[in-house]
Amino acid sequence: MKDVSLEKSMCAAHVLVGFNEVNRHLEALSTVSAAKNGINTTKVTPEDEENNKSPHIAAVFLLRPLDDLIYAHLPTLCYTASLAHLDLPKTRLVLLDPAVQPKVAQALGGSASVSMLAVTEFVEGKEASELQSLIQYVREHVDAPEAGWLKKAMNAKWLGTKIDVQ
Repeated sequence: MKDVSLEKSMCAAHVLVGFNEVNRHLEALSTVSAAKNGINTTKVTPEDEENNKSPHIAAVFLLRPLDDLIYAHLPTLCYTASLAHLDLPKTRLVLLDPAVQPKVAQALGGSASVSMLAVTEFVEGKEASELQSLIQYVREHVDAPEAGWLKKAMNAKWLGTKIDVQ
């Protein structure tokens, strides 16, 4: 395996590192998608509009078990963030073996503890073919998270009250 350092790579512009950075980006895209799709009445701020112009997240890589409570929201958040860019494939959530964490930290230039990474969508003709290959592989082998309960809630209609009297 060749020695890879993300810091020196042109790929670095397409990678979000850390729980807070990835989470903030997903939340911003989710806010825009909610306003665009009429899910809530939150006003879309100019900052939200700017985030909608920022790259779609192609995949989120989680280096900790998804059953940790702090990560339980990620499948729904990835789903709702995907709705900000309906013309692009949905964001994938990839659970990695925690044993790869030291190698990921080394590739990031020695970051002590990395729990989450995200790879953003590419504009055609740009650099970083290795990341493009990774995204293509992930899309072929990992299903996008779904939020069936959210789809039902979005399509909800009032059925009225039915009382059985005996």
